[in-house]
Amino acid sequence: KCNVVEAPEHGRRRIFILLALMLVLPIIFVAFILHNVFCIPGTYEAFAIFEYLTIILIYSFHLSNFYLFSDPSQKILVCHRNGKLAPVRI
Repeated sequence: KCNVVEAPEHGRRRIFILLALMLVLPIIFVAFILHNVFCIPGTYEAFAIFEYLTIILIYSFHLSNFYLFSDPSQKILVCHRNGKLAPVRI
């Protein structure tokens, strides 16, 4: 039994951040290719801006999960019990 109760806004925030990452990552690859292969002016600046945005999104995703693991009593070890996976509180 898991006693971690998550507020709905925290889940929505993490989903929003993941969707933003899914949008930003392809833009980084396209901007990098446009700069290095086709030498289009201004694409390196776009690449740099989206690279920093990606780093900010990754850190914010980790911070949004931090409250789930900040209490040592909430740590859960997943182990095999009778051939099935079972959470065990540490």
